[in-house]
Amino acid sequence: MTIEKYLTPEQIQRLQAAREANTGAMDSFQENMAALRRLRDAGKGPDDPEVQAIARHHRKAGKRIAGADPALLAFLSEAMDMAEPGR
Repeated sequence: MTIEKYLTPEQIQRLQAAREANTGAMDSFQENMAALRRLRDAGKGPDDPEVQAIARHHRKAGKRIAGADPALLAFLSEAMDMAEPGR
């Protein structure tokens, strides 16, 4: 995927800086995405307390990476979905 197609140069710069500064946030973001997929595949819905807890952590990690840019956060989530094997 060419991120230049989806993000502005400023967003790309912010993402690169955030990845370097917040390695733990990126790892957490990826782990939370995987956990949410496993719970979804196990039949758990959005009202499940475990799903809600992971979703809260996921949003926090995403905000640490994307800052106040909702388009960048949406891109991160979409990119993780596209990177998932079998999707």
